[in-house]
Amino acid sequence: MGLYIRLHLDESATFKAAKAEQAHQKAPVKVILSDHRRVTFLGMGSKVVEAAVFPFYTVFLVAYSNYLGQKSAIVLERWSPPHCSSRAADR
Repeated sequence: MGLYIRLHLDESATFKAAKAEQAHQKAPVKVILSDHRRVTFLGMGSKVVEAAVFPFYTVFLVAYSNYLGQKSAIVLERWSPPHCSSRAADR
């Protein structure tokens, strides 16, 4: 459906004018790293932090449940997505 629309509809005059004004850059990554270095590395750093928090949180929950004398499988089942747990087979 999207491909059909894309192939059969013309772009707006505003978009065509904006596209004609832009110069094609051969190395956009070089431009980003030279002109927008701070913002680029802040974005990359925030993604690294976000990706590191989930495993840390999971390990903490398992360790804390073991400290409380609970089975870690119960904690992992409660915090896993529904399609990944054994609860999905019960539905």
